Amino acid sequence: QSQHKMWMELSKDEQGGAGLLGWVQQSWDCDFNPLCVLPPSHDKDWDELTKGEVDSALALGWNKESWDGVDEECKKPQSEDKAWKDLQKTEQGGAIKLGWDQQSWDCQPWERHSA
Repeated sequence: QSQHKMWMELSKDEQGGAGLLGWVQQSWDCDFNPLCVLPPSHDKDWDELTKGEVDSALALGWNKESWDGVDEECKKPQSEDKAWKDLQKTEQGGAIKLGWDQQSWDCQPWERHSA
């Protein structure tokens, strides 16, 4: 099964399919990388966030409904689909205050917030 392979072990077709889904080698191989860690804010519900974390989440485009994922239609902010280098300075600042850095942000795009 593809999800148990490192990127270089994937066939060209598997890499192509993963690429269409937004995966790149760095994010795909993240499970094999012990340096990829999630910040503590990742596991918090909105009401558990500190005032500073709420302000930071707002800077990234989150609100209570989207953070807590109230329904299947929950809308993630545009910042979720950006690489670190493409984030605006205010978004990067918010991400940093939530515990993300460039490596963790780019390493685990599917994990940024799925509480």
